[in-house]
Amino acid sequence: MMTVKDLINVLQKIEDKNLLIRVIETNDFDIDGNPKPNFWLNEIEVSETKQSGYEQNGEIRLIGSE
Repeated sequence: MMTVKDLINVLQKIEDKNLLIRVIETNDFDIDGNPKPNFWLNEIEVSETKQSGYEQNGEIRLIGSE
């Protein structure tokens, strides 16, 4: 799993800050070997630890679409 700190460290090393972010699953192909559609990051949602429903652990959700 990746933490926010890990993500920030990786992103800070990227020179071109205008690159699009594509969201992929572990595999780019379905079970028949066909390429899956591209998904692009559109939004980031954050739920902090101790918020309602996230009392134990917060999370960050990367929301994407085709």
